[in-house]
Amino acid sequence: MRAFIALELPSEIQSWLGEIINSLRTRDAKVRWVNPPQIHLTVKFLGDVNQEQVNGILKDLQDSVDQFSSLNLTIGRLGAFPRVNNPRVVWVGVQVSPQLQQVYERIESVAVKQGIQAEERSFAPHLTLGRVKSLDRESQLPIRLKQVNVDERQVVLQHLTLFESTLTPQGPIYRAIKIFDLK
Repeated sequence: MRAFIALELPSEIQSWLGEIINSLRTRDAKVRWVNPPQIHLTVKFLGDVNQEQVNGILKDLQDSVDQFSSLNLTIGRLGAFPRVNNPRVVWVGVQVSPQLQQVYERIESVAVKQGIQAEERSFAPHLTLGRVKSLDRESQLPIRLKQVNVDERQVVLQHLTLFESTLTPQGPIYRAIKIFDLK
C-alpha cells in the first residue's frame, strides 16, 4: 500500500484554507486544488510499504506517541515550490517548532527502522493547497500568490495518523489506518 504519516488539522483551519484556495482560483491555470477536508500536515511520506512494515510502524508509533503532547503551531505565509513565479505546488507554510522537529525526527527514525529510506531534504513543513498542472503564459496565479495576504494562525494539532493513499483520476483518496491521540 502507498502510505504516509500526517498531523490532522481542525475543521476550522481546513475551512480557512479553503477560503485561501478560492481567492487563488483563476481560469488561466490548471490546478488540482486539494479538497479542504483532505488538507493535512504530512510528516513523512512512506511510499509503497508492505504489511510487515506497516505493523512495525504501528508498533513503534504506539510506543513513541506517548512522548508527544499536542502540538501548538503557527501557520501562515503563502508560497509555492519551486518558486512563486513558476509554481508547481501551492502551499501555506508551517513554522518549525522544536516540538514539531522532535516529532519529525522520531517518525523519521521509526520509518528508517522499517527499511524506508531517510529523507534527503531538510524538513520543510507545509500544507499543500494545490498542484499546478499548467499555466497560461500570462497567468494571474503567480500574481495572486504574491498579492493574497495570509495572516498567521495558531493551531493545536492533537492527532497523528497513518494514512493509506489510493491514487485515482479524480485525485487521491485517503483512508486512516490508525489515529494516535497526542496527550
